[in-house]
Amino acid sequence: MRTGSKTFSAALRRIATVGVLASASVVTSAVVVAPPASAAAPGVTYLCSSTDYGCLASTGYSGQSVWGSWGPGHNCVSYAAFRLAQTGVARPWPDRIGNGIEWDDKARAAGVLVDKNPTVGSIAQWDDYGAGHVGHVDLVTDTYIHVSEDNFASSGSGTSTIRRIERSSQMFADADFIHVRDAQPAAVAAPPPPVDRVQQGAIGENALVDFRGDVYKIVGGAPLYVSTYDAVGGPQPSTTLTDAEFASLRSVVRDGTILAGAQTGEVYRVTGGAPLYLSTFDAIGGPQAVTWVDQAALDNAGADGVWSHLRIQPADGTTVTTWPNGEVYRFAGGAPLYVSTFDAIGGWAPMLTVDQVVVDRGSGGGRWNHVAMRPHEGTVIRGGQTGRVYVIRGGHPVYVSDWSQIGGPQPSIAVDQVAIDNAGGPGLWSHLG
Repeated sequence: MRTGSKTFSAALRRIATVGVLASASVVTSAVVVAPPASAAAPGVTYLCSSTDYGCLASTGYSGQSVWGSWGPGHNCVSYAAFRLAQTGVARPWPDRIGNGIEWDDKARAAGVLVDKNPTVGSIAQWDDYGAGHVGHVDLVTDTYIHVSEDNFASSGSGTSTIRRIERSSQMFADADFIHVRDAQPAAVAAPPPPVDRVQQGAIGENALVDFRGDVYKIVGGAPLYVSTYDAVGGPQPSTTLTDAEFASLRSVVRDGTILAGAQTGEVYRVTGGAPLYLSTFDAIGGPQAVTWVDQAALDNAGADGVWSHLRIQPADGTTVTTWPNGEVYRFAGGAPLYVSTFDAIGGWAPMLTVDQVVVDRGSGGGRWNHVAMRPHEGTVIRGGQTGRVYVIRGGHPVYVSDWSQIGGPQPSIAVDQVAIDNAGGPGLWSHLG
């Protein structure tokens, strides 16, 4: 665990934790997420692979024989039959249940619809792999499907898996889909959930949710992407959100939320929407509860798409004080600019305390990249005491005498004129060149 010091590591182990993990250690099991690319056919991604029934544990399946299938033990037919039987479906054909290669023909003979159109709850069927193969369709989108299965030949005998199969792949083209439930009126799917479950608090902090095929953990009111189930203690059920429910979540994790990377044990405090590293709990007044998250969500903060729910660096105008020095800074273009008087920024501002080391080591790579050493190119700042406007060029504040110099009027961030006047100085003045 890389937490800055042995004392900090010990404190982290002692504190109460929030979420599904109970310690900084990654939960060990037989589950392996995303095998090497060589193990998957083109257009196929392993979301979960387990040498026991770990990937299917949430369904209650553990290799039991169903409808006369071979068992107990790993068997694709047993799992497919188990999932159908869970819905109340009767055995769909009167003779022996058969091997996977027979299921499409047996279904057609029994009057069950077989086509090339997957639906949630349908059975994916392939004639390949010797005795054929069947799996359960868990998710359907316009571009891919998710199939859970037992004993898929290409994964190795005695393996449970969950695969994402692109519609453009040969694997998808080779599949038939058996709609046993479509032929059984008793197996009516539950009505869609109400769109206000998030607002009503039915889906709250630390819940696992699925949106358009991606899994997230609700943290600080926002969805943080889960790239591997190992980060949340292994495969677990998740709640599928509607577009409206996902939109009602916070776009960025709430300030003050304390996060710990499940794979590394590194601890961060969200400040201005960005995760700022903590080398010691002393910086925030002592040990506090943490929420365990996927380290990848921290490392990719600020990227597009699924990673966008944390900023790479604090938002412009974020004001902080440091421990142990007690210095006050205001962020502009990702960098902390020293504030010698609150009058320079319009009066006292609410502040979070951050670790002095993250200010001093800005742009240092890895955990230190969530603070820039100097403002980003083109950032426009304004001296609070003088109203003078500057644009950052190569880390230096360049005076703008006329807006036409930078293409017309632009938003500017009020900072302490003293920080501008002392640009290039040592220590707390070093964040401007």
